Amino acid sequence: MNEHEECGMLIKQINDQLEKDANNALRSEDLTLIQASVLLELEQRDHQTASMKEIEKFLGVAQPTAVGIIRRMELKKLVEAFQDPNDKRVKLVHMTKTGREKAQYGKLHMKEAAEKMMKPLSDQEKAQFSNMLLRVRDSLKGN
Repeated sequence: MNEHEECGMLIKQINDQLEKDANNALRSEDLTLIQASVLLELEQRDHQTASMKEIEKFLGVAQPTAVGIIRRMELKKLVEAFQDPNDKRVKLVHMTKTGREKAQYGKLHMKEAAEKMMKPLSDQEKAQFSNMLLRVRDSLKGN
């Protein structure tokens, strides 16, 4: 395995471990990582509302997958989905009060996970690592 293949595998292993840890930690709040991610995205938006298309794009999933995620979140009273009153073809998703409360727990967990992940690095290494990850992510967006 060459150096580039090893980097890809290490990134996948780190991602898998972070996702596993997150889902275990969030389980006590009846949340999954993907649900917490949706809540945190909605929290940053005007009126804490986004279209289903925007959620699909943000999550990088197909329409049926996004619909399933939002449907489960509706059952937990985390979000409300409804038709856009100005365009009946558009479905909007709005975060509820319960969703806002759960988003705070998700935000806290993500902060703790980031601190745990970066703990073995010096301040200089943390800055370099973050910079490199941003550069790699941005280079992939063009593809």
